[in-house]
Amino acid sequence: GGLRVRPDSVEFWQGHAGRLHDRLRFRRTDAGDWTVERLAP
Repeated sequence: GGLRVRPDSVEFWQGHAGRLHDRLRFRRTDAGDWTVERLAP
């Protein structure tokens, strides 16, 4: 047995000096491709 995980979106967060954090969201499109959205800064 096993478990298969197929996320529709994944968010990455990375902290930097001066409180300028990078937040990126990768979302799966209907065609199965991934698009990237910058959430912050």
